[in-house]
Amino acid sequence: MEVIEDQCGAHGYCEGIAPEFFRLGDGDEVELLRTEVPPDKRELVEQAVAKCPKAALRLVQ
Repeated sequence: MEVIEDQCGAHGYCEGIAPEFFRLGDGDEVELLRTEVPPDKRELVEQAVAKCPKAALRLVQ
């Protein structure tokens, strides 16, 4: 999983959906708390990625 930092608008949707994976930093960025996504959490993280209004999150295999 990765954040495209120059696209992030710090809206916080990702943190609201999957707080164990994302946290808003002090500035206009999202901090990844975990980079590996276990299978039982994949759907939750996919929802967070899909809801990002700036398309600043990417799930990588």
